[in-house]
Amino acid sequence: MTTIPEILATNIRNRRQELGWTQAKLAEELNVHPTFVGSIERGKKFPSTVTLEKICEVMQLRPYALFLEEGVDDVPDNTEAAIARFSIALMKDLPALIKERVRKNQEDFFKER
Repeated sequence: MTTIPEILATNIRNRRQELGWTQAKLAEELNVHPTFVGSIERGKKFPSTVTLEKICEVMQLRPYALFLEEGVDDVPDNTEAAIARFSIALMKDLPALIKERVRKNQEDFFKER
C-alpha cells in the first residue's frame, strides 16, 4: 500500500513537471529551500498545513487533489461538483447549527448555576 507521503510526493512532482517548473522554481514560489522541495518529492519530509496551502495556491490545485492515489488529473468531474453542493448545503445549515449550539451552551451554563 502506498503511504500518504508517497502519494503527496508523486502528485506534487507530477504537477510541478506539468507546469514545467524545476524544484528551484517551486521552492522560490513557496519561499522554501530547494532541498526541502526535493525531500517532499522523495517522501522524506511532510510539509506543514501552511506549506500545503501555499503549494495548492501556487500550483492551482484543490487540497484534496494532492492526496488522491490515482493522481491529480484523475479526479472525476462530478467530484468537485459534489463537494461544491455539500459546501453550499453546509453553509445554508450553518446558521441553524450555530444557533442550536449556542442555545445548548446557554442551557448547560444555566444548569451549572
